[in-house]
Amino acid sequence: MCYGYIIKFIFAICVFLSGKGAFVFISARVAVCMSGSPRDASESRIPYPPILDTQYDPHTAHIDGWPDAEHIFLLLPEHVRMKFQHYVKHKKPTVVDTLHQYAYPAFGDFDIFMAVNQLVSKDVNSVCNPYVPKTKSNMMYCKFTPDYNPTSEDFGWKDGDSDENKVILTKIKNSFAPQGRFVNFAMQLWDYQVCDDMIREHERNSSTEYDFIIRMRPDLVFFAPINMNTVRNKTTSNEKNDECQIFIRGTGGGGEDIFNVGRGKVMHDFMQRFKKFHNLAGTLSTFKVWVAEGYATLWLEEICKGSFTAVGVEQWPVHPWRFMQQKEENNIALDESTQIDDNAKTMKEVVYSIFFIGVISLMVYIAWIKIRPANKINFEYRKVETSIELF
Repeated sequence: MCYGYIIKFIFAICVFLSGKGAFVFISARVAVCMSGSPRDASESRIPYPPILDTQYDPHTAHIDGWPDAEHIFLLLPEHVRMKFQHYVKHKKPTVVDTLHQYAYPAFGDFDIFMAVNQLVSKDVNSVCNPYVPKTKSNMMYCKFTPDYNPTSEDFGWKDGDSDENKVILTKIKNSFAPQGRFVNFAMQLWDYQVCDDMIREHERNSSTEYDFIIRMRPDLVFFAPINMNTVRNKTTSNEKNDECQIFIRGTGGGGEDIFNVGRGKVMHDFMQRFKKFHNLAGTLSTFKVWVAEGYATLWLEEICKGSFTAVGVEQWPVHPWRFMQQKEENNIALDESTQIDDNAKTMKEVVYSIFFIGVISLMVYIAWIKIRPANKINFEYRKVETSIELF
């Protein structure tokens, strides 16, 4: 029996050192909600070779077309960056591969619930299959969410589209930032709700409850093993503020949407916060400008009486995959600059051609002068001088 414990201990150390993830949630059941656009994460490979900018590590995986992620990546310790660079160079992983490599091992006893928006022009199986855990004990549940523009009733107003509600909602929409993106925000909350409904239905059918719920985007790149010890160590008490505590990746914006974790009860309510929108509409209508993160914070503080706890990128080294989108934007700018460069190149070629022809003509003329009589040479020489000055 002693040998058995020794073997298990050695195996645990090997797994930890191999970079597969931190040990956490071993005795807890975890539901992982994925919602949003996958952005071809299962097909997009992390590019290599190194970035060209010499001010950065010359061995860095090629993320210079992905500026916000480059900022996050460079905050990581050098040894972490080097491991990721080695991984990218030799394994050529896709975005989803990093999830299997660095995130799933830390989740423990988990199941995946994925809500894919119908705007994705693929069948549900082709989108979800790459995310299926490789271990048979971890299940995957996937469905398309309807392409739906929420109404006032969906926001929680029982009297629906009354004139008063329309006035308040219009004011709230106009003050949302970025301008014109309120519908996207509403659809994001709708997808959260669909994903949470899937989890609740499974809990009812299986007569079980998940201890923790992780809500994450499906287009995340994990640069290293995530460390969930912060969540485990800080959610051991039964105090109300702990029950209403949600952990988010704290560096940069979008923390409420990128990767967040909490106990089952608060996360269920958090992903259903769409229905509480009417409770906070009066407060929101007083803001000149508000954003999605602001509403999430307001909901957590006013409705749940809790707070967000920020986790640094060193523990949660993860960021959305926007490389292809930014690459396309960079390509547009590159095409424009290339057109300018092409025009400049054409002008240079014309100037060089004129100069070259002039030099050749001059050389031929000088050779011709040498075989002419002296008086004729002097005359032509003066003529050449005159033409050069005029030119």
